Amino acid sequence: MKKYLIIKIIGGIVTFIIFIFTIGIIDSLFIKDKVPVSLPFIQLPHNGQVGMIQVKGTWVIEEDRDYYRLQTSTIECYKITMECITAQAYVSPDAAAKLNVDIYISPVIEWTANHLVYKDTSSMCAEYLYTLDWATKSATGKRIKNPRMVNNDLCKDLKNELRLTLKDGFKVWQEEKQNAEPKILKLILDTVFFPFRN
Repeated sequence: MKKYLIIKIIGGIVTFIIFIFTIGIIDSLFIKDKVPVSLPFIQLPHNGQVGMIQVKGTWVIEEDRDYYRLQTSTIECYKITMECITAQAYVSPDAAAKLNVDIYISPVIEWTANHLVYKDTSSMCAEYLYTLDWATKSATGKRIKNPRMVNNDLCKDLKNELRLTLKDGFKVWQEEKQNAEPKILKLILDTVFFPFRN
């Protein structure tokens, strides 16, 4: 009887190890192919009174899906020059999954005791207005059509306005990994690891 119990325990341990190993293989074959990088944690504005502010995170379009979902930005703004420098790294969603980096220098149009606003006009069809608010510890943006390009055929499909929020890249990465999971794996993981998945 004791020997049977030991065999049953060992069988359970071996089954669990095979289960974890199988999940690792599925993760490597399916998920890492669709989500090849992880994203860093967020760093929100905390004090703009010192004349320099740095913010890090992932821009997410509200009520819409981003084309470049795997992306992260670092924004540094300087009161002395009234400019913000943005470095954005993003992975293209095509099969090649190329890493791209863009750097923009944008004018600060308002710097108060609680927030700053800067404008990015680097896109041909749109203008972006960003607000970094250290009073509320938030970073938001709004994209509008470039008024000079309203009648341009290249820009006709652009939505009138989009709202953006700077989010924690790590949470965006977790969501993307869960979205990339095959349905059967998702069902198993939601069943077995339910308390840790949300």
